[in-house]
Amino acid sequence: MKKTGQKNISLILSFAMVMALCLTIPVTSYANGKDPVTGVKLQGDILSWDPFPGAYSYSISYANNQGSFGVTGATSVNHKEKYRESILDLPAGTYSSAGIEARDKNNKIISSLGAVPDYYYDAYGMTKLDTPENVRLETNSSGDHSFKCDPVANAKTYVFEVRQNISFLIWSTETSTPYTVIPKDKEWLFAEGTNYNIRVRAKASGYVASSSNFRDFKGWYADLPEINCRIEGDYFYWDKLEGADQYDYSLSTLGGYVSSSPIDLRERLSNRNKPAGTYTFKFHAQDINGIRVSKIWTADYVFDGNAPSKYAVSFESAYGTVPQIQYINKGAAAKKPADPVDNDHQFMYWYNKKGQSTIEYDFSSPINESTVLVAKWYDKIKNVSITPEKKPAEGVKVSEARGKVPAGSNYSIFDQYFISGNTGKIMSSSEPFEGGCEYLWVIKYFYPKSADVVWADISSLNIAVPEGMELFGTPSVEDNYLNVIYSFRTSGYSSPEIVDATNVTIHTSASNPSGTSGKITVTNTGDRPATVTPSSAASTLFTYSPNDSFTLQPGKSKDITVTPKSNLSAGHYSADIKFTTGSSVQKIAKVVIIVEGEATHEMSLSIKDPEGNETDGTITVKEGYPSTQKSGWAVWLKSDDNIDDVEITLIGNGFNIGQVLSDWSPQTPPFD
Repeated sequence: MKKTGQKNISLILSFAMVMALCLTIPVTSYANGKDPVTGVKLQGDILSWDPFPGAYSYSISYANNQGSFGVTGATSVNHKEKYRESILDLPAGTYSSAGIEARDKNNKIISSLGAVPDYYYDAYGMTKLDTPENVRLETNSSGDHSFKCDPVANAKTYVFEVRQNISFLIWSTETSTPYTVIPKDKEWLFAEGTNYNIRVRAKASGYVASSSNFRDFKGWYADLPEINCRIEGDYFYWDKLEGADQYDYSLSTLGGYVSSSPIDLRERLSNRNKPAGTYTFKFHAQDINGIRVSKIWTADYVFDGNAPSKYAVSFESAYGTVPQIQYINKGAAAKKPADPVDNDHQFMYWYNKKGQSTIEYDFSSPINESTVLVAKWYDKIKNVSITPEKKPAEGVKVSEARGKVPAGSNYSIFDQYFISGNTGKIMSSSEPFEGGCEYLWVIKYFYPKSADVVWADISSLNIAVPEGMELFGTPSVEDNYLNVIYSFRTSGYSSPEIVDATNVTIHTSASNPSGTSGKITVTNTGDRPATVTPSSAASTLFTYSPNDSFTLQPGKSKDITVTPKSNLSAGHYSADIKFTTGSSVQKIAKVVIIVEGEATHEMSLSIKDPEGNETDGTITVKEGYPSTQKSGWAVWLKSDDNIDDVEITLIGNGFNIGQVLSDWSPQTPPFD
């Protein structure tokens, strides 16, 4: 038991000793809970520090905290160079810094500020120029206005800056003299009654520039145009002024910028719970830079303290005729006006100017405040053009001739392909154009629905046609797609290598099958020379000559002699000879060989006269002919008194029988 007690006491003492040690260790806390950048030291002009874990860049305050500069990928910087780069007009002196902090790749601060030693900046030995004194505005007897200051020793140039509310630069110029005359075409910038600020900066090479303090003065220009304004009841109306971008108004203590007429004065005061009374209304126009471009219009408005019972619904439109203002009872709906019309733009809908959304306005919505509805317009695409990368010509591949639209177009090409007039098929990208051939170029233009554009009516759409092409058919519009087909013909021959070939029927005897030959006539029916290659799989039935490739000029023909093989027995044989030009088979000639034996047999057949009347009969033929032929035969004969003596030639299935009719059925042939 004692041993156990001693062990417990030892554990308690050990725990107490650990707690005592923890309480004696000093703990450093930081305001933002982050460690600072450490190891910061300054040696001459070089400021360096220890790398901070996870740091991508560092931000260092400088020049009595007038600014800061960044350092990326390094743990040292030339302080002097950074001072010169950051503040050119900084004079020599000792400057403090708020410190250095580390940032990650997202520019997020990941450290506390590390202390940075004070730094003496020698300004590269430059002396600061004296500050310009006695800055003033003067007017001479001719009415010219000048800004002046007293001369500054060693100064080479003077920069005059005129601002409004200190921050907004109105006008500046740099001269070699301590004065500048305001050009007549710039005097309108200084409107009568408006407060302005001016300062002058003296500059010289090898010196630190110096600036005067800002001096206030009032503008003098009184020839600004007047705005046509009026107050009718509770509404203030004005006519827009050319060159004005916005309008500034004040209603005693209220004010702001507006762009649409009218202003509901009762609503503005009521919304701000203003009491009844007389309020002074001031109004003027400004340009896009906020410079006043009109005289100030002033009038009093008497407010009775009551909220409005009606609200104005006005319309703004960049094009077409702007609808009249509607005055709507509170809670009622405005009436949708007629759509404005413009030749170059397509009206789409009205949207509420209030807020950032441009969704279509719902005219069933109740009106509970003054409302400005703005016309949403889409630009009409009135001109469309395309240029092939390479002009389609013989040997040019489809991939090389694909078209492109002009740079900056608000439409593009959704699909395009070429159709060959020779094959009637869509050409592949690697397929070359042939010379002298007709082609169709099918283009599907489109515009993205977010582009705020539409196709103009087909009747007013100017579709430029590439050189050497024509429009094929009538273009059509489907939603945001425009379908156009161009036709063209490549230079050179008007057709590919085209040939024709006749069929041949050879009648020969079983005693000497090869004793009789026939011929196939091959003719070039195109307008270019053709290289013709004959081929046949029926080498066991006949031979033909020539059997090698040969060239035919346009309009010329060549005979191919076909001779049956000597080992053929009595019978009826049929095969083909193919004639190929280029890579395609242009013509297949049918070869029929009838090898006649000595024996005869009857062949039944159906015969049609020239008028289409059909008669069944029989004919005696030699061995080698078929026993029956029920269709596909026609009878042609010359008029004769004795029909039994007339030789009738029967033509069918590509060969001639050339036999005399005999032993007809009782029905008389229906021809004379």
